[in-house]
Amino acid sequence: MDYKKFLLFGDSITEFAYNPRLYPELETDQFTVGGALTNAYARKMDVLPRGFAGYTSRYALQILPEILKNESKIELVAIGFGSNDASIGGPISVPLDEYIKNIKTLIRTLREHGITNIILVSPGMIDEGRFESKNPAELELGCLRTVENFVLYTKALKQISEEEHVGFANMNENFTKYVSEHNALDWRKELFVDGVHLTGKGSHIYFDVLLDAIKKYYPQWHPDNVPYKLPIYLDVKKDGSNLF
Repeated sequence: MDYKKFLLFGDSITEFAYNPRLYPELETDQFTVGGALTNAYARKMDVLPRGFAGYTSRYALQILPEILKNESKIELVAIGFGSNDASIGGPISVPLDEYIKNIKTLIRTLREHGITNIILVSPGMIDEGRFESKNPAELELGCLRTVENFVLYTKALKQISEEEHVGFANMNENFTKYVSEHNALDWRKELFVDGVHLTGKGSHIYFDVLLDAIKKYYPQWHPDNVPYKLPIYLDVKKDGSNLF
């Protein structure tokens, strides 16, 4: 059967998109972006997760061609790199000018393979102190993430989306908006399990923002507009002669 594919290509937010309990101290399974997307596109489109924790746009340049070499029928792509690139110092830091160049190269690579429905997903928010306390190994390597740099790389990504005429899912802006509108004083625990990675609530916001971006830029690939494969079971003839 001909199932088109939705490629999720990014860093740890993508890799952990199906993990309902990222840390053992979470008492219950959480809402996940990957599970929700797979459910939304069930019987409509295959969701293809390709996430790599700690990776950056620099590494993505080498990985994307390999993905495209082995996968066909990709119609929609969400690119989610930036949270690691935006580190100040350390081996995963990618300077802003290089980051911009890398993202544009990823877009060009996709287009060369006939893939034009592209959404750039920005970094979310960060609780600097909590993330540092949960990730001492990164600090030892000189990796430092800041609110200011997350905003800076988000703005750059937005500009790229406008210049390249591709979709944009502004996670940073929408997480900030949620905190402001809901007077979420304890947002650090409400939205994030470690200062960057998402709780169920944070994942729900991410999911909603991503679907809104799909609806805005590529409405034909929003779950509401992608037709089901095969007839509803009550409409299937007993001998199955009208399945196709």
